[in-house]
Amino acid sequence: MWGRFFQREGIGSRLSIGAPGEFQVQALSWQAFVDQDPQTTLRESYRVTGVSYTISTNSEDILAAARKSFRHLAEPQSSPALTMRLWVDASARARPPWPPPYFRGLGHLVYAGFDGENSLLLDLSQRRIIGRFSPSMARDEGYWQRVIFPTTVGLASESLGATALHCASVERDGIGLLLAGGSGAGKSTIALAMAQSGFSLLSDDWTYFSHAERRLLAWGLITPVKLLPDAVEHFHELRGLEPGLSLNGECAYEVDPERVFGIQRSLWCEPRWLIFLERQGKPGYNLDRVSPRDAAARLEFDLEDLPPTLAQVREKQRKTISALVERECWLLRHGDNPQDVAQVLVRLCAGSPASRGCGAASLVDNSTRFVRTGPDILQRFTPTSLVADLHVMDRTIRLETNSPTILRQAGNAFDRYRGTRPGREQFSWRLISEEDAGLHPPWPQFSGLSLDGLHFANIGQCSFFAVDREAREGVGFVAEELVNDRLGFEELFLSTLFSVTAPALGLMPFTAASIAAGEKGLLVFGPAGSGKTACCYAASKAGFELHSDQIVFLEVVRDGLRAWGDFWPALFYPEAGSLFPELMAAARPFQRGESMLLCLERSKLLEPPPRSLPPVCSVFLEKRALGTANLSSLGRAEREAIVRQSRLFEDGAYGGAEPARIMHLLADMPAYRLAYGGHPASAVESFRLLLETAP
Repeated sequence: MWGRFFQREGIGSRLSIGAPGEFQVQALSWQAFVDQDPQTTLRESYRVTGVSYTISTNSEDILAAARKSFRHLAEPQSSPALTMRLWVDASARARPPWPPPYFRGLGHLVYAGFDGENSLLLDLSQRRIIGRFSPSMARDEGYWQRVIFPTTVGLASESLGATALHCASVERDGIGLLLAGGSGAGKSTIALAMAQSGFSLLSDDWTYFSHAERRLLAWGLITPVKLLPDAVEHFHELRGLEPGLSLNGECAYEVDPERVFGIQRSLWCEPRWLIFLERQGKPGYNLDRVSPRDAAARLEFDLEDLPPTLAQVREKQRKTISALVERECWLLRHGDNPQDVAQVLVRLCAGSPASRGCGAASLVDNSTRFVRTGPDILQRFTPTSLVADLHVMDRTIRLETNSPTILRQAGNAFDRYRGTRPGREQFSWRLISEEDAGLHPPWPQFSGLSLDGLHFANIGQCSFFAVDREAREGVGFVAEELVNDRLGFEELFLSTLFSVTAPALGLMPFTAASIAAGEKGLLVFGPAGSGKTACCYAASKAGFELHSDQIVFLEVVRDGLRAWGDFWPALFYPEAGSLFPELMAAARPFQRGESMLLCLERSKLLEPPPRSLPPVCSVFLEKRALGTANLSSLGRAEREAIVRQSRLFEDGAYGGAEPARIMHLLADMPAYRLAYGGHPASAVESFRLLLETAP
């Protein structure tokens, strides 16, 4: 998984691990991928919209919120319909108030960003969710009930065979009545008034439908009821309460209806009546029958458009709507208070002739008014008509994008591999440049999570990528401001995306530097601050080839080990200017958070064209304050442990026997510990000795 301390030192670290399974940006730390799963040992199962969900987490607070939102099952389910792994990072500092959530998706991957440190990823094809949260959000029970759980269920419902429709629902004796209509039509207030008249409340906003044993069932969630401020005129229980800002930005009361109104809640029913609500500008009401054709058109109007890959989902939606419109369908135009309207519907359910109200019932068919608009809520239909094949390390990545700038920036980043062979391993990236994403330099913290071959990372709330290695696909939405910053896009976004993709391409990334003399390569390992990059840069000034300064990508070719170098610019602390004065003129300033760095382009390192090299030995750096260089041999057990600490991913992230072979070849390679002090150039003579004497 996302492994060890992939921290770049000497020339400055950029990203670091805060805890197992996740990575975050600190001042100058590079990426960290943990080689073990995040610990989510707390596990419970729930019944949600007729199927079982299993939540694994390290937070009792999240489980407590889940028990209030879903029906808790006594025993964990062995084969749940949906799995959720929700990890709380104890070091995350995000606190309320929370910004409006951000949702985007491409294909089967859907991202939800709640802020820069709280986010989750849904894999609709495998019916799984992974998420990373701060302790403050984990403790915010109301936010889980109002926002996280309802939106997660809504996004996942279609892949689980349920159809979500924008309607409220109430039931009595297992028989349900549905209230559909646009915003402000009165769904919530009328449903609440009916619940005060002997019905049980399923939902005041969204209802989920599934087929079971030839029956159509409606399901609700235990969520707060949202009421607009004028509802206080009809419900005196709201007096003394203060409205707040709701999920969609409206000023509204969001209350627990059982506690505030003393009503009963229910989780499912079999719908019998479907009522379309419309407000009219005069007192009274009109109740008219609606034809099945008109009812179907009204229900389909609010459905989100779906990609061709989800054709089965669309067919289930049609099946659900066809079954619904076989029920009694009515259009209720009203101008009265919700309690009076509720009594009209109570009489309708009782079969009273008085339910016809003002005038005789008539059949209306106005389906031609409801033209399907196909809203693209997740922006998943953004055209990606710009295509390029990126050749890198004898592999090919197919890039599809909507942005000429992304195409150009990625092409420039991989241009140094132009002479390498077209790829035998293929992967697909789809990247969207998004305007007005609210992201500006200095670029904010990077956070993310990795589980079971599924990975996501976000820069702030609204720029992210997600990688599904099994599907061989990566997707991302990137703020246009970051795309336009060539250095930020390449150094932060593209480098991390490629490192996460690499295992699917048969490349095993390690946090290491490397130099070369002729056809011999030397791998340079060491912890953060050991000076790997600075020493290798000093070696390049002494005539060696600087092959890689941050990450080495290893593969097995004809039973031998080969190493590829990274492609993004090198970063230096400003203090490096005193060690290497030429950096002050050759490097560019680059601000990351509160830190100012020096960035040196690859073109200014005078490197030869990129190539894979056979490493002949390894050296593990140990930096001291002062003293001469001291080189000593390492035993096999010690070098195995050090190399294992340098992996970006654990063996299971790759599949097959390749990782074990790479680790075995590394352990067989001669390895040394180099303790040095003073200027990084003091390590160069030891590098020279190792390369000259290696076979």
